[in-house]
Amino acid sequence: MKVIDDQLINSIEHVFLPQGASFDDERREFIKNISSCDLLAVPGSGKTTALLAKLACIVMANTDNDGILVLSHTNTAVDEIKDKLEGKFGVLFNYPNCVCTVQEFVDTFLAIPFYENINHISVDYIDKDRYEEELEYELARIRDKRMGYLKNKNYDFKKIRFGIKDGNRTVGEGISCDELKYEIPRTWTGHEDENKAFVVSKLLEVKNRILQKGVLHYDDCYFLAESYISDHPEVISFLRKRFKYIFVDEAQDLAKHQIGVLDKLFNCDECVLQRVGDNNQSIYHKVSEDTVWMPRNVLYIRNSQRLTPEIADVVNAFTLNKGADDRGNVLFNVAGKRTLANPIPPYLLLYEEGTMGNLENTFRDIINRHSLTETIEAQKYGFHIIGWNGNKEDTYNINKLRLEDIFPRLIVSKSVGKVTLTTLSDYIQLGRKGNTLRECRNSVLSAMSRALRLSRTKDVNNRYYTPNSLYKYAIQNDQYKELFEKIIYNVAVLLVTRQYEEGYSILKDFIQNQLAAIIPFQENQALRDFWGVGFCHIDIGEQTAAQNPAGLPIEISTVHHVKGMTHCATMYVETFYYEYECNHLIKETKGRLGSSPFFKDSCCITGKRAKQAMKMLYVGMSRPTHLLCYASLKQNWNDARLQKMRDAGWQVIEVT
Repeated sequence: MKVIDDQLINSIEHVFLPQGASFDDERREFIKNISSCDLLAVPGSGKTTALLAKLACIVMANTDNDGILVLSHTNTAVDEIKDKLEGKFGVLFNYPNCVCTVQEFVDTFLAIPFYENINHISVDYIDKDRYEEELEYELARIRDKRMGYLKNKNYDFKKIRFGIKDGNRTVGEGISCDELKYEIPRTWTGHEDENKAFVVSKLLEVKNRILQKGVLHYDDCYFLAESYISDHPEVISFLRKRFKYIFVDEAQDLAKHQIGVLDKLFNCDECVLQRVGDNNQSIYHKVSEDTVWMPRNVLYIRNSQRLTPEIADVVNAFTLNKGADDRGNVLFNVAGKRTLANPIPPYLLLYEEGTMGNLENTFRDIINRHSLTETIEAQKYGFHIIGWNGNKEDTYNINKLRLEDIFPRLIVSKSVGKVTLTTLSDYIQLGRKGNTLRECRNSVLSAMSRALRLSRTKDVNNRYYTPNSLYKYAIQNDQYKELFEKIIYNVAVLLVTRQYEEGYSILKDFIQNQLAAIIPFQENQALRDFWGVGFCHIDIGEQTAAQNPAGLPIEISTVHHVKGMTHCATMYVETFYYEYECNHLIKETKGRLGSSPFFKDSCCITGKRAKQAMKMLYVGMSRPTHLLCYASLKQNWNDARLQKMRDAGWQVIEVT
């Protein structure tokens, strides 16, 4: 490979940066580096842009045609890479290169080949909901009092996973296959080990039967991948020969088993493995006080192009993992480089339960006060209200405030993989990630194939219909092809335009009548449950002009939902998660205030909940380009706390 130098970087800057802008020294150091390393980048640093520029340079300098593997955690991130590079640098998407999610890589190169070589059949589904549907069916077939005991105790069978013990396949809890945990009944006294072994054997039978059907949970793919690597270690050599350069974006979101597989394959002298992210933002799987990603040979991008100095100073104080050199100097500081003609301070909004209904309008007033609606960022990114705990149905401390308690019109992001779809109404309203015609069409096909599965109808190969196999089979019949495609299109259009009830009626009628003529099936109780009692409207919080009479759209969602997003203005609202955020991080001893990141103090944060709060505040507060507001119950702030906030540069406003 040719050397990546400043001249090469200069030649591609105009593709990725605004006119007249240039990559600074930190970003150039990363782009030029072609050795194994990790990049830690602050929020809004443009790390993805730097990675894209690096990939473009490698494509241009890669005279040896070495394989390039680019992995990210989400399809959205992969799509962003494809959108930016598909034209001039489209060779990145041709063999031997590959751009995909970590899950897709594991499925394609490890799990599926191993499964099909062992079982001599193809994989039908890799899907959580589909797997859990088969799990429920297989468990219902078991007639044994020991398994019945676990069912009566509401044991969570969904957490059962494959593992290896003494060289043999077994089952346990979670991806690490821990020992099953449940209360042992007295009737097992003297035979505990025998009965526990029986339960394991039955659950192993269930898992194996589901596997034989070609239905996999996402976690099963990692078990199969590890099995492939263990049984055929030569696959490691094969993948290392194909992929010389491996880049992992959003590395902080990877789970331990994902990092483990990638390290086994590519953490070696033969490959260049670079991982990019910010371990202070590791909130994807759960809000952990620690991160499983341990950076190696670290480079830094500390300058945030998104944040102003006023906001960056606040965010920097909530940086949990700052790192230090041999002399104790902090390595990871958030520096805001965005400049405004009229700098805007951070705001602390104090409200009482009687005035919390005015929070949103107070936020609007501050937005208008600083004329933010006239900015380009307002049109591009909008205004957002966010909070940690959105669900008012949490069972602990039910009298405390969640986001839904404060804002009844909370917009909760719902998508396949996070929502269990049990009825046709669910599929109609929640069975897709986006609202494009293509997504809606896929949702219609998924609902049809689900109905056939519930009726236990199989194809000529004794396999359940997938959306794809159903479509291929139906359009082969000239008599029904036109009708089938017309129904899919018409219902999809109704979903795009949110005419859900009409879409439900048309699709149900088609499945019960015309589809039954194409693929005969018998309606059973499971299918009747799928129809439900009729169309059931689900309030998914779609905002309308009538709900927002002020004419200034403000989206309300959780911090998890906005991770990775940019806002023009953000109001972070405290919510109760074992305690309110300020009380997690502001401590008083004998009436004396301790140091706190809220006061921009440098302090050592200890305690699981306090560290979790740090990460949520860091992610949430680092979204806005112009305005950051923080809303909290007035009762949580005494005079001493408020004075400390004012001294730290916060403007304090009481909501009336």
